[in-house]
Amino acid sequence: MKLVGRIPVDPLDDERLTNIERRIVAGAADAAARGRPARESRMHVVLGFAIAAVAVLIAGVIGWRLRGPGEARVAAAEAPLHIRSDRERATVDLGDATIASDPASAFTVTRPDGGVLVALARGRVELEVQKRGDRAPLVVRAGDTDVIVVGTHFSVDYGDGRGDVDVRVTEGVVRVVHKQKETRLAAGQAWTTRRGLVAIAELERLAAVQAPGAGGEVEIDMGATVVEPARKPTPPPPNKPAGTGTGSGATAPESVARPGGNRTPPAPERPAAPAPADPNTDLKTQIRRQLVAPALDVGETAPAKAIGRYLDIVNDKKKLGEEASQAFYSIAVTQHLRLGDTQAALRTLDGYLRRFVGLEGSKQYQEALWLRVRVRCLAAVDDSCRQAAMAYVQKHPDGPRGVVADRITNSR
Repeated sequence: MKLVGRIPVDPLDDERLTNIERRIVAGAADAAARGRPARESRMHVVLGFAIAAVAVLIAGVIGWRLRGPGEARVAAAEAPLHIRSDRERATVDLGDATIASDPASAFTVTRPDGGVLVALARGRVELEVQKRGDRAPLVVRAGDTDVIVVGTHFSVDYGDGRGDVDVRVTEGVVRVVHKQKETRLAAGQAWTTRRGLVAIAELERLAAVQAPGAGGEVEIDMGATVVEPARKPTPPPPNKPAGTGTGSGATAPESVARPGGNRTPPAPERPAAPAPADPNTDLKTQIRRQLVAPALDVGETAPAKAIGRYLDIVNDKKKLGEEASQAFYSIAVTQHLRLGDTQAALRTLDGYLRRFVGLEGSKQYQEALWLRVRVRCLAAVDDSCRQAAMAYVQKHPDGPRGVVADRITNSR
């Protein structure tokens, strides 16, 4: 639904348009009469009639524009715009902002005092807002929580409209006002009614742990292939001679002692399941062998605190482009290597590549392109992986990475 260029007026009927035309013509004739001196020539009279004719023409054009083609009606800008998406997503283009809502969402858009108010009744909306400069801000209101923005990309989830609010920022900065308390959110941060300010990666990690069927653990790719050292044979127990037990030369597994002398029976041995064949194992090995530029050292060992420091640098207007670029890249590295959060890392990289497009020739931009290849292709060698590899090859075809990326693009 596009609302760009809407004229903020009500439709007029024929009678009102005729009265407007008459007033314009009469006003033009009176003006011509008042400006005509006593010794006016005939040429001036003709000129007065010409002015009146032009006025009639202008009135006709105004009437045509106000009537509009056919039966089309243009809602007034002050009139509320009610949107409800039941089974499908809905997208509203306001010209300076785009609102995309998930299914089962409902919201109302108004323009009070030159700003934009999005009253979210339920569901989730994602907004991309252009910088508003000196204009009144855009506000998303979910219950007793206001999300105030002047230019950014973020989402607000209000669930069924009766519970918690979830705000997530992927670009720019927003302010969340809840019960007269204001919290500032930057890219990569989130705010929830229950937890307050938190990293998006932390929320997604918790969601993965709590998801049905999840084993309670999050796989973390530390970025290197680990080879375990050869284990020395386990010596037999002191009171049990070697070679006893089941099988030729095998030692029966000992039961595990419990406090109080009770012993649990030994667990039965299970044959190792064969590893599933992955035709892209060699490609993934080659990807892991390529070095990844480390994250910026900010003196923080905890990933969430380090990301907070990086965000401060990214959103500091006094920082130079390259410094902000390195901090932005460091967020993605931390999310990928230290948190194992593939989706968050990909969102950060997409935001990085959009924001720092002017630094395409820089080393940092190259590192971001390669990190995107690594994150996507270690997850699966699919079309999105090949597209990321092709984007890298187009910019940097030479070197070991270029060779690996070229192999990825030609893989099937």
